[in-house]
Parts: sequence; structure tokens; C-alpha cells
Amino acid sequence: ICRFGLNETVRAEYESSSMVTCVAPSRGAGTVSVSVSNNGGLDGLGSGAQFTYLVSGSAWSVTPSSGTKAGGTSVTVLGADMWGENGDVTCVFGSLQSSADVQDSHSLVCTTPAGSAAGVVDFSLRLGATGSMIGEVRSFEYLLPLHVSGVWPLRGSVAGGSVVSVTGSGFREAGLRCRFGTEEVLGGAGAQFVSSTVVACVAPGSMSGVGTVAVEVSVNDGSDFTSDRVEFLYETSATVTSVWPSVGVSGTSDQVVTVVGEHFARSSDLICRFGLNGTVRAMFL
Repeated sequence: ICRFGLNETVRAEYESSSMVTCVAPSRGAGTVSVSVSNNGGLDGLGSGAQFTYLVSGSAWSVTPSSGTKAGGTSVTVLGADMWGENGDVTCVFGSLQSSADVQDSHSLVCTTPAGSAAGVVDFSLRLGATGSMIGEVRSFEYLLPLHVSGVWPLRGSVAGGSVVSVTGSGFREAGLRCRFGTEEVLGGAGAQFVSSTVVACVAPGSMSGVGTVAVEVSVNDGSDFTSDRVEFLYETSATVTSVWPSVGVSGTSDQVVTVVGEHFARSSDLICRFGLNGTVRAMFL
């Protein structure tokens, strides 16, 4: 059986060891957990799966709820029986209008017009020539212009893991994502907000191997990214096979050590590290 919430159970139809289908029981609006039991509901592990019951005629979801002040963000609206089969729907952002591309009776897509200023505006839907409002008023936020101006370090291993400081403007914590080429890094441990001009991004592993990729940033969960094409170089990691001499005098500076290995780069960023924290400039030979 399938269980919706705590007590609502319905028969499940077996499809495979990893899939069943079941008909959702009737209930009021809200979100409930969904679990499956193999022994008639006597037990069954809980899960993170959820199912949402919608209120008919209510514009309940606007994704994303923010976009660039320049406009051009694709916004998806989901609801339940909001406009039937009528394709003449207008999205209204504050006082600005945009024609909606109706997908079906439950979803539509509209493109944001350019906003006059950054800030939150009312978002609503209007139907046909009458202009009658559909559902409820929601909020949409126009964001300040977002730009990437630099990254450091400029290079990192193809295996990923390099913490890259990205500088620019218009950064914020909400909806933060970084993108290296086509690979996105989500907010949290992978993309951390430092200030409105700096974010720290952990470079993912390169799917295409050695080469340069553009680093871009989004602050609306990946709906809009910058297009400044500041480059980051993926390269094969340097490896050390030997050092000579391999001993030195403690407390003495300026002891020259020759390091032998592979994949060293002729770069001003080339350094040697002794222990965990002792770093010195290296000379490429």
C-alpha cells in the first residue's frame, strides 16, 4: 500500500522492485509525506518524498521568485485549474506586463520585462480582454545587476576541490550558485557567500579534462547566470617524486632545495609548501 501523511492509505500497483503507482486519496490542501508498506501498513519506512495538494484556482508557485532588473528571466507558474484551456493570460510584474505561454491548465511560462529599479513588486495573473485577476497576488524581486570580474586562483586540478574566490558585484546569499563551464556548484559547502563583492566556490571536477572554462554566478538558483566569461584553467595536478637535498638545518633560512616531479607550471603562482603551512616562491627550471 501507499500511505499519504499519517493515516491515509490506498492500494498500490506493483510496477517493479523500485516503482509502484497509487491513486492519491482526497484531502484538504497541504503537503504530506508519502511512504510505501509491503505488509498492509503494519510497517513501512518513512521517506523524504512529499506530495502537495493544491487549492483550486490559486496561483501557488512562482519559480524563480527573483530575476535580473534587466529582464529576460523565464518564470514558471504552477497551479490547479487556474485558467482552464484559455491561452490568453498576462503576467503582471508591478505595473509591467508580459504575455504568458500557457503550457496546460496547470502551468504557464512568462518572461520578465525589464524593471525600472531593484526591489520587490507584486506579481499577478490576468485573464483575457477582461483583465480579471486569476488566483492570488505573489511577490517577485528584481535584483541588482550581477557581474563577475575576477577569480583567484586562476587555475586548479582537473580533479576539482580548489576553493576559488570569485570577485564581482551584486552577490547575495539567497539562491547562490557558481558554474564552471557547464558544471554547477550549489550554495552551502560548494558556494559560500562572503560579501556582495566576493563569493567562495569549490571547483568541481572537470568533465572535459584539461582546459579553460568560464566561471559564472547566479543568485536565483540557476535561473539566470552572469555572462562575463572570466576564465579558470583546469590542469593536471603537479606531483613531486624527489627533493635534493632531502635534509636541512633547522632554524636556517635560504636553503635551496631542488624539487623533481611532473606537471609544474611556469607561473607566478608557482610555490613550494613545506609541511602544512610553510610556503615559499618556487623558481621554474
